Amino acid sequence: MNKKVSSNLAIAIVLVVAMALGAYVWIQGNSVQSEDYPTANIAVAKNQNFSPCSAHTYQGEADVHVWQTQKDGDNIIEVAPADLAKLPTDKNTEFQLADITPDLQNKLTASSEKNPIEVTVTGFMTRCNNQAAVAALNYKDGVFKPFL
Repeated sequence: MNKKVSSNLAIAIVLVVAMALGAYVWIQGNSVQSEDYPTANIAVAKNQNFSPCSAHTYQGEADVHVWQTQKDGDNIIEVAPADLAKLPTDKNTEFQLADITPDLQNKLTASSEKNPIEVTVTGFMTRCNNQAAVAALNYKDGVFKPFL
């Protein structure tokens, strides 16, 4: 066989194998990259309204002095500043009651800042966007669900 032909054939075979190997590595690299960075999820996340704030619930027992106030048609309960340290909030003196009874409602209607009533809070939920916190007198799972 001619030496010149075998050298050219060997160079051609090496180039074809190198191109095939390079194409294989390039295709595998692109498929791994798309699995690591799914662009569909990023597009969905950009279109969603994301709020970094979320409600927090607490369970425990605290006796606090409260009275009823009206704001925007809602029955808002205000806690005495001296009792504020007993609740898991330091900035909000107002909250709603999640499980108010008719008897308690009558007592709250007659209450005032100078004549507060004492209630035992067993659950507390803080909320976002300057909404009043919510307290429960008889905490149980799901008591705060209507306020979320």
